[in-house]
Amino acid sequence: MTNWHGDQYTHNCEFVDELDGLTFPDWEVTGRFYAALHLVQQTPLDEFGIAPRNHAQRADWTDRCARTKPIAGAYIDLRTLSNHVRYEVPHDQVSDERVAEAMILFTQIQTHLAAE
Repeated sequence: MTNWHGDQYTHNCEFVDELDGLTFPDWEVTGRFYAALHLVQQTPLDEFGIAPRNHAQRADWTDRCARTKPIAGAYIDLRTLSNHVRYEVPHDQVSDERVAEAMILFTQIQTHLAAE
């Protein structure tokens, strides 16, 4: 993946790897979401030459593109989880289960898209 979104994906993965997940679990979840976002964002560009401009458009295109359709549910779930830990719970109350769930969802997306 040699493109701007690929570089951002790598940058966000490096950010998450450097985090202390015990101190910043909200940012661990959010960093994984944004890494996944850049993997997903590249797909409609590659397939249709279209760049979704917001989360709603991206979710729609994720379900339309052949490459992302199999992981569309995982992407939406990771986006929802990221919103939850940022806006609905105090950062020091983000559970280990939520962090683990984010890792599982991210791995599904990463395994499907990053290898291509």
